[in-house]
Amino acid sequence: MHGSFVNGTAWDHVADELRDRERLVEVVELHRGSLLADTAAVQAVIDSVGEPVVVCGWSYGGMVITGLVLGESSHLVYLCALMPAEGESAMELGIRYPGGIDALVGTDEAGDLVLGGPKLDEILWADAPADVAESARSLLRPQAMVSFMEAPPRVAWRHTPSTFVFGRDDLVYNRRLVDEMAARATTVIEWDTSHSPPLSRPDLVVDLLRSVEAG
Repeated sequence: MHGSFVNGTAWDHVADELRDRERLVEVVELHRGSLLADTAAVQAVIDSVGEPVVVCGWSYGGMVITGLVLGESSHLVYLCALMPAEGESAMELGIRYPGGIDALVGTDEAGDLVLGGPKLDEILWADAPADVAESARSLLRPQAMVSFMEAPPRVAWRHTPSTFVFGRDDLVYNRRLVDEMAARATTVIEWDTSHSPPLSRPDLVVDLLRSVEAG
């Protein structure tokens, strides 16, 4: 699951590499108007594929995967992602622990949230090659504010094994928030990356997802 303000294209390199290694990969397009709608779309794909699955959510995608109905045989991967507990929305977490993302967020005429500003590349994907950063900027789009105001309908990591990955140079989230969320995971991994390893270090993501076992 991709993050907020972008689309599934951000996963292209990782998905292609995994498919070349004979893995079944489904990249679900989000931005369906709310967190609950995004979660339902992902649940429908998982239900059609069947378990066990390895479900990976990047950034806002962590909010989505938290609300899934999964068995103990599946595995959750939080990739530089939010890992909320009961009743926690992305907005509530951001208010509790302000982060670098606050400098980028604005609203458009429709009242949706948008990202922009001179520090955008520095905060989101400072370690990505220039051409990748340019391509990533072209993916940016508005996202409905309600997506950040809703909490997941359930908390899947309470009963499904999870891996929490954070970037040492991630400027999006407050480090105190990262530490609080990491304490919830079964396994914690730290990488020398920015907030966006699917773009800057897809090789690390591919190796991780290949190594995580479901079942």
